[in-house]
Amino acid sequence: MFKFIKRLFLFLILVIIIVPTVIIVFALMDDANSPNYLNKEEVAEYQDVEKVLLADLDRAVFAFISGDRKIKFHEVEVNKTIYGYFEGFDKEAVNRIGKEIKNFYVEGIWVDVETDHLILYTKLAYSRIRTTITAKVEVKTDEDEIILTLSQFKIGKLPIPKFVFSKLLEQFTIELEEGKIDSKTVQFRIKKEVIQRELEKAMDNKLIRFEDLVLGADEISIYYDLNTAVSPEAQTFLEAIDELKQVVEDDTLVSNIENKLNELDIPPQDQEKVDEFLENLHMVNDLIKDKLENPANVTEEELDLFLALQESFDAIPNLQEVIIEAVENSFDEDLLYDLNQILSEFGFGSIAELIFGN
Repeated sequence: MFKFIKRLFLFLILVIIIVPTVIIVFALMDDANSPNYLNKEEVAEYQDVEKVLLADLDRAVFAFISGDRKIKFHEVEVNKTIYGYFEGFDKEAVNRIGKEIKNFYVEGIWVDVETDHLILYTKLAYSRIRTTITAKVEVKTDEDEIILTLSQFKIGKLPIPKFVFSKLLEQFTIELEEGKIDSKTVQFRIKKEVIQRELEKAMDNKLIRFEDLVLGADEISIYYDLNTAVSPEAQTFLEAIDELKQVVEDDTLVSNIENKLNELDIPPQDQEKVDEFLENLHMVNDLIKDKLENPANVTEEELDLFLALQESFDAIPNLQEVIIEAVENSFDEDLLYDLNQILSEFGFGSIAELIFGN
């Protein structure tokens, strides 16, 4: 009898004291650290979100012309953008999260991108206590919706059962105008129309149509297309791209530029630069031909060739007007006028600047 009481007493101690203590300890154990590259970089470099997202504009333009309607964002770019927005999670930052609570800080927010999954980490500190909240979300899409499903949640090293969130969602009535929440599966469905609307607001036009969102190892891919159904500008872009493909495939663009330059009396000291430009022009033209026949992602080597063309164009400033004129003569006059009007709204003076750079 005494042994039974002793065991019962020990069991009660275990349940009442030790188990909660272990749970608390696991919950307060810091489970992750922010990527090292965030701590080494200057915050100001990543405060301009648009600059970060458009840093690879040359690749996007080249891919767009060749028919690859996809933009990839590496998780490093995403994390630097988050880091810059919150000013490096400086405790003195004006837009610091949780600044209303004394001694409470969000010391970091970052993501880890896996195939079909996004892991969001939030590092918290209250006085000297630090822990990490980790949420793993499955990201899938169907024809009309993006589907987010919570697959794992942890506080520190302590996993929180999924049914806890199911019960919490059942207690609240949350209505989404263009989406749905399933409390049983802890699933959020968001209409693609919502993303399309936000995209149009951000761009202040209806040029681009959002198609899909795909998560791969370390990167997020956004698929899009020209929104020709509702945007006259998109239709103009499509016609211009089709015409650009034609003048590339039959070498009209290269021939017109080459003939214009050959008509000039170019000084010997500039001829070498002109020859380099023409060599790059031929290689880029052949590369685009190949991409039109075999669409694929733009590689680093291919992008370097495209950038080399822009650099060789910059190296002959006295001949740029002649080259631009040759480019313009390669296109239908009315189409070129409409296209240049649209390009000017995006910061490009002409289609030549789109091809050869500003």
